Amino acid sequence: ALPPGLPFTNRRGEIRFDLSQQLFDWGSVFASAREQSYWGTSGKDRLVQLGYSGNYRQFTYSIFYNYSTNLFGPSNRQISFSLSIPLGDTRASAQYAVTSGSNGLANQQASVYGSALDDSRLTYNVTGGHSNQAGGNGSASTSYLSQVGRFDAGYSGGRGYGQTTLGMAGGVVVHADGVTLSQPLGETIALVEAPKAQGVGFESQPGVATDWAGNAVIPNLTPYRSNRLAIRTAVLGD
Repeated sequence: ALPPGLPFTNRRGEIRFDLSQQLFDWGSVFASAREQSYWGTSGKDRLVQLGYSGNYRQFTYSIFYNYSTNLFGPSNRQISFSLSIPLGDTRASAQYAVTSGSNGLANQQASVYGSALDDSRLTYNVTGGHSNQAGGNGSASTSYLSQVGRFDAGYSGGRGYGQTTLGMAGGVVVHADGVTLSQPLGETIALVEAPKAQGVGFESQPGVATDWAGNAVIPNLTPYRSNRLAIRTAVLGD
């Protein structure tokens, strides 16, 4: 909520910088910065993020720094560290993370997350944590990607509260050959036409498959880049 007496502000412009670099076998680093301006005020929002991630044997670790300012509140600095390890031959992993902020926040969190089904279209996450400001908390969530949309369910609870959530999201694309239902579209999409090939999936696209007419929408492609799309030919008949 905005402080009393201040008008609602619409975003006027944004300047953004992003950098990501692989450091051979040592891991990878990234940096990003963003500044937003608004109509009717000279104030600006700023966000700076720096991070490093690497691995040692089966362990994966990351260090993350975040600095942010906003129009109506104090600036905040946060630093966090996380460590994760796969759980045997399953597609599940365990993770521990700790975060400390200049606003006095100290938070610890442990979680188990992973995926299931042949193309990992079902994902899940179970988390428990403790904060010096809010006490203990926990959550569990799952998400299923189908041919016609994404279905979500979750529960979270802590000191004095509990919340259950259910959600469904999808997309509709109208084109020259009809109407195709899909998962949430994102910024950039592709329409694939494979006549007479029904129920065929795609590599690296969990849950996406052609419909009765052989059409499929591939969501969340990278804009202004070359995107590779490949049908899973192993499931095709003669």
